[in-house]
Amino acid sequence: MAETAARPALPCIRGVKACKSKEKSANTVGAKNHTLAVSAPLTQGRMASDPRPQALAQTVDVGPYLEKQGKRDLMMWLELIIDGEVVSTNFVPFARPKHYELAQPDIQVAVSGGRREPLTIRLESDKPALWVWLELRDLGAVFSDNFFHLVPGRPVEVTVEPWGEITAESLRQQLVVKSLVDTY
Repeated sequence: MAETAARPALPCIRGVKACKSKEKSANTVGAKNHTLAVSAPLTQGRMASDPRPQALAQTVDVGPYLEKQGKRDLMMWLELIIDGEVVSTNFVPFARPKHYELAQPDIQVAVSGGRREPLTIRLESDKPALWVWLELRDLGAVFSDNFFHLVPGRPVEVTVEPWGEITAESLRQQLVVKSLVDTY
């Protein structure tokens, strides 16, 4: 397979948290070198919401971002925070995933636990990593989550129930982490 040049990361809009300055420098798009950061939450303070599943809580005007970046160079990440805890996240693509020019993410992995503690995998990425999934080379396992997105500055923890005895070190050696960029 021929080597391809590394692609820069796409910018992100965070629905409830500002992008940090170190993220801004990492989030560039092609030769355009666009950066984008939201300096304040889209919703500040408390917001009353109808508890019905299809009730409209808030409308976000992304028109200016789409006009500036274009739909192929923009991603939006939403977080629902209740009592200071993120209880739900969502990714909103404005283009089909195949149209994004995603950079190869540098995903950092740490494994902890074992013996009498559950095994935990902590993943972090320097660039957006879409549709991340985990595999073990020689052993089956059940993962608490096995299809998720990694956003810079937002680590994800996954617990693992292996189908046999394994140490944290052995699990780390067998672990294979892939994302959408590994499919093209």
